[in-house]
Amino acid sequence: MVTFSPKTYKKPHETIYNYVNELKVVINDENDLIWAESEAKKLPINTLKYLQPQWENPDSQELIFNYILHHHQWRLSLQTHKFIGVR
Repeated sequence: MVTFSPKTYKKPHETIYNYVNELKVVINDENDLIWAESEAKKLPINTLKYLQPQWENPDSQELIFNYILHHHQWRLSLQTHKFIGVR
């Protein structure tokens, strides 16, 4: 199982896309949703897709909830390590 969590500030190596089983993208604002969709298009069709609210931005939670309601291919994921204090 390969979990892929790309970052907008560091372009992923193109060879990774064919091996990804799970995509997890941290969302801060609507631009991140657009970027997440563009990354998802590069992956195999059966890849699980997760959106994670940005920890420091409570508004990102509602943004993701509303997005997932209308885009059923995405699921909600939480950054559990933040909740339990792991760095």
